Amino acid sequence: MQEDTSRNLSLNVTTQKGITPEVTKLLEQTIFGTKGKVRYRQKHIVDGMKSLKNLEFIQIKKGDRLFGTTGVVSRNTTGLAPSLNSLYIRYLSINNPFRNQGKPNQNASRKASRVGTTLKQKIGAEITNHFESPFLEKDQKGVFYAFVESENYNSKELCITMGFYPQRRVSTILFSRFSPKKSELCNEIKESGMASLKEKLSEHYSDHSFYFDDQLSDSGSYFVLEKEGKILAGVRCKPVHWELIEVPGFSGFLMQKVLPYLPVTNRLFKPKQFSFLAFDYAWTSSDNIDYLLEVMEHCCAAHNINTGMIWCDTEAKIAQLFQNSGNLGFLNTIRKDVTAEVMMRFIGFEEREKVELLNKPVFVSASDMT
Repeated sequence: MQEDTSRNLSLNVTTQKGITPEVTKLLEQTIFGTKGKVRYRQKHIVDGMKSLKNLEFIQIKKGDRLFGTTGVVSRNTTGLAPSLNSLYIRYLSINNPFRNQGKPNQNASRKASRVGTTLKQKIGAEITNHFESPFLEKDQKGVFYAFVESENYNSKELCITMGFYPQRRVSTILFSRFSPKKSELCNEIKESGMASLKEKLSEHYSDHSFYFDDQLSDSGSYFVLEKEGKILAGVRCKPVHWELIEVPGFSGFLMQKVLPYLPVTNRLFKPKQFSFLAFDYAWTSSDNIDYLLEVMEHCCAAHNINTGMIWCDTEAKIAQLFQNSGNLGFLNTIRKDVTAEVMMRFIGFEEREKVELLNKPVFVSASDMT
């Protein structure tokens, strides 16, 4: 007879606003990414969680022990007029108590698999019961979305079992400079200039879905390039620190075994202390990518960091401008392209509304990726 692992575990599922010590401890130990692909640990993950407004955590516990969690961020975004209730999913972490206990055997593997399935099912049920049900009761529209690496088949399969399906694709773009230089044309926007900046960004991203700007000045710094009193480009940046656990392939070999030990390239890449600038809210006038690249280089010089990342919908115009620029730096020339699927689950949408939303490129906040 098969053991009812779920019943024996006596699991308790709750949803709580904000960050708890148990969630913090679990996520600080979590290795993110795809096995066999890029994997990393976020060194200052609490700072990242604090930068997300309206963050709630689903928690699966037995007593005081946390077995699994995932975060849900509620926000108003673009997508459908006048605005869209969006729920962003991230920080999924499962702490299976039966995984890797002693020598592997078939019974232990089956038990670990059943427990893992149970934990994931309970997270899915809580997403429905706690977050989706209020929309249905009020006959409101909403959408869940999450970013999952294209080759992370386990996470994609989990999302599909919970009713999330891949709808669009996002690309990770690397930027680097061996010796970044400041530009006399660049400066940091002060709080007094935020209102006009938000108007400009809102117009620039008017054709995107999931755009929001209510946290634009909450973290990081926004730099612009200004010429003759006119702002021509801008981008937000914030320093991020990861510990890289695995980078596969030949490029991974170079990044982990070669670059850190050469006198010039070690400025770009140190696996145990990988510091980079996370860029977002990027725009440039007249599709002039050189303006934007100049601002990004200025940001690197201002923060004394040589590497940056930005995430763009693969069909967004700015993604094409980046890829066609030929001036993203050394790291971009040796790395393999990394993409993520935008997994979505609709609440109360008509078919025409789905089509309208899915035809728009997705806006990606750096806070959602770091």
